[in-house]
Amino acid sequence: MVLDSRANKSNSYGDCVRIGEPISDAQQVSRIKEEAMALGPWRKGPFEIHGVRIDGQWDSSLKWKRALAAADLFGGIQGKRVCDVGCNNGYYLFRALEAGASFALGLDPAAAFEQQFRFITRDLDEARIQFRKVGYQSLLEHKEAFDVIFCMGVIYHQRNPYELLDALRDSLAPGGIVVLETLGANLDDRVIVPAGKYAGQGGIWMVPGPTAVLNMLKRSGFGMNRTVDEWDARDEQQRTAFADLPPMREFYHESGSRTVEGYEVPLRYLFVAKR
Repeated sequence: MVLDSRANKSNSYGDCVRIGEPISDAQQVSRIKEEAMALGPWRKGPFEIHGVRIDGQWDSSLKWKRALAAADLFGGIQGKRVCDVGCNNGYYLFRALEAGASFALGLDPAAAFEQQFRFITRDLDEARIQFRKVGYQSLLEHKEAFDVIFCMGVIYHQRNPYELLDALRDSLAPGGIVVLETLGANLDDRVIVPAGKYAGQGGIWMVPGPTAVLNMLKRSGFGMNRTVDEWDARDEQQRTAFADLPPMREFYHESGSRTVEGYEVPLRYLFVAKR
């Protein structure tokens, strides 16, 4: 089912990314909901597709506001070539266009996220956005190609974070910036290497303190780097009909001071580094 949104004035890329005119036909609404549910879980959002609201596990508008404010400290993204590394379903690509980016490329190797992106954009003719189902390694094909790179919620999932940082640096145009956001903890220059899960989550290879990340950026050759923001994001996750996933706060010790595994509780950190 294709409902043409290409010239639809109701398209908007605000806190809730809205695509297409809301529809009233109950059967069509039901089909859209069923298809969206089948593509779940949705980790990023919210979206509204022809009036059907899709809430993700994360209210991604909250992180975007922080990330955009960080980029604005260094010239913003108006008219800039933007890349989102680990873009998930592409939520931040739309927000980048709203903020004035001339072009936004998303990279993510997960087939499920590509399918969600295709669902969102299947009847949307938006040439300024592209999605490639590849990992950060493909940045080697884009030497000095981007003015601003967003890399959020990615580095702590990497076995070799320095390889990622080198790729980010080399794909920035001279004077370009990377907005790097990560899970971390109040550890200064120390790093937790979980023996297994961390706050109930698998696939986390390190939980760094903020000074540790700054040191990594420096050793990776960025000419300027600084911590821009720090916050407790436990309330940014939620269970929804489209993402029935346990939020991280359910894996805190009852005292709230440790994770169930006994580690320091997670915080989120935002950095800006300049080539």
